[in-house]
Amino acid sequence: GPFVALFTYGTLERHPNLRVVMAESGTGWIPFVVQEMDYRFHRFKEERETPGGIPLNTLPSDLFKRQVWATYQQDLVGLHLVDFFGEGHMMWASDYPHPDSTWPFSQEIVAKETAHLSPEQKHAILYGNAAKFYGL
Repeated sequence: GPFVALFTYGTLERHPNLRVVMAESGTGWIPFVVQEMDYRFHRFKEERETPGGIPLNTLPSDLFKRQVWATYQQDLVGLHLVDFFGEGHMMWASDYPHPDSTWPFSQEIVAKETAHLSPEQKHAILYGNAAKFYGL
């Protein structure tokens, strides 16, 4: 899909200042996909062949931690994988007033899903990361 193409077609590597936000997609699936891209990156390096002949030199997980941010509304699995995302790259989002948002239960859901995180991690994910990313 489009997420994988950012890496496999060299878009992120060719544009190191490009910042991408994976919005409204959740976060729990991302570590697995990036892990798979790292595996395939190493395999292609062993075989000296890349998909489409595009030279790729940077590990997808390194590109991810440098250039990709992700948002979630409700994602307990993703919140147990916070370390994978690197500091500052996971952000809570609210899709209010859309009916698929967590409102009016957002505060309860956030409290339950972040109970295992440190106060610093909670602050970053729920406020600080977005404020920094968007310059608020």
